[in-house]
Amino acid sequence: MRVLVRHGHFAFFPKTAKEVAKFASYFDQDLVRVDDYYTFESLAELPRYSIMIKPFGNLPAITTYEGRGPWEVMRENDFVYNVGLKLLVPKLAVVGMVTLLRSDAYMICPTPLYQPGMRDASGRQILSYDGEYMPENFQLKIREVSYE
Repeated sequence: MRVLVRHGHFAFFPKTAKEVAKFASYFDQDLVRVDDYYTFESLAELPRYSIMIKPFGNLPAITTYEGRGPWEVMRENDFVYNVGLKLLVPKLAVVGMVTLLRSDAYMICPTPLYQPGMRDASGRQILSYDGEYMPENFQLKIREVSYE
């Protein structure tokens, strides 16, 4: 299943319906269909805009902004989705480092789902990535990362 994370917003593109069910049971989070992708329930209802100090998800927005999708609004407000808490958090609240191991055309993530906002070995905060979740071995193969 393809996993596309844009500025801390998760979009899943399964090949089969079974992948959605397996993923939801493994991570104990339901996935909701939005347009042509699936995402976490907390992200499914986010609007494409924010108004300063008004709620955006579970946090007050820090800026007024309208984008092409909630991922752009999250970028402008410096928010990412925290997989463990199942909530939006400020990107600076995410602590931790991850070592992505190079393997052919991919980077192998040591966990089955990478938390946006963690830092790589050089200290850069990874906020976006494009990868493939492999349910048979609970592995995430990342093709590309972005630091903004």
